[in-house]
Amino acid sequence: MLLAACAGGDPAGPAPAATAVAGESYSLTATKPLGNPPEASAAAVGAVPAGGLTLLGKVRYGVPSTAQPGIGQSLVGALPFPIDDAWNRDLVRAVPDVTSPALIAAIGPGATLSPGFGAFAGVPYAVVDRQQPAALVRFAGTSATRSWPIPTDLQPSADASARMVVLDRDAGVLHELRGAVRGADGSWDAVSGATWKLELADAAPIDAVGEPADDGGLPVFPGLIRYDEANAGAIRHALRVTVPAVRAAWVPPARRAAAAAPDASLPPVGLRLRLKADVAIPADASPASRAILQALKTYGMIVAGVGPGLTLEGVPDERWDSARLAADLSRLRGGDFEAISMSGLTTP
Repeated sequence: MLLAACAGGDPAGPAPAATAVAGESYSLTATKPLGNPPEASAAAVGAVPAGGLTLLGKVRYGVPSTAQPGIGQSLVGALPFPIDDAWNRDLVRAVPDVTSPALIAAIGPGATLSPGFGAFAGVPYAVVDRQQPAALVRFAGTSATRSWPIPTDLQPSADASARMVVLDRDAGVLHELRGAVRGADGSWDAVSGATWKLELADAAPIDAVGEPADDGGLPVFPGLIRYDEANAGAIRHALRVTVPAVRAAWVPPARRAAAAAPDASLPPVGLRLRLKADVAIPADASPASRAILQALKTYGMIVAGVGPGLTLEGVPDERWDSARLAADLSRLRGGDFEAISMSGLTTP
């Protein structure tokens, strides 16, 4: 079946048409400022608004059906969720919010951008298929249990959040756990968990249990920085970032407020921040760092909660040059960003 889809940009403005092929591959013309997307056919480059490039080819969205099972496996150019999902929409036509200067002042104009991931730090994930045995998951403070396909060699993140992600390519779903601890019998205890359908755009989880974390109900995986995409030179989705403080409010794609004071001077969860167009990407930065910074210009970063400074979230990978990555990103400050219009701002 052929489906119409939006190829990014501000939802309120016009966007190039795209055609869905085989349920998850899109043939499209899109405003992408870097080289050919993974698995793209020949690219045609031309002038488009906002200085982007026009690429003709295929970008895979939705279910990563060609990814091989394993820990941290490449998604072979696929992106979770459809092309018109908030994580995959670009900001080419988006306008700054009128309160942007105040929001940046609250975040900290001098705060440095930093990676919350590296060779061993970050949120681990695994790709599984229908052959993966299920494991029992229990949730703190509730009698609810789930049976999820969690590989025995998948370990939660090494920080206090103990997060981990499972992409079931055959079922077409994304499972995420927080506060995960493996038992001696292979079962799991967790603080909270949620499941999303990878084919649904801007949708709520199809299943959620346990005490919610202060993340506004956002999925973790679509905003993580992965080595394979950064090393390929193009990241085609928004990134997750934490800031020093948030207010008790949210902006889509967030779905609820974090536990915070109703201070209108602070950013809400879900706020999108964009690297200003006139901020130069350092020519001497590593290719991976340049891909990250270009993504911040094209797709921006979504405030996902509270953390030190401006901290981007990603996937642990021994191939990261952690020292150089940190040095490259630290050249950017809060004042180099602008807050995008907060359509749908909600205060409880």
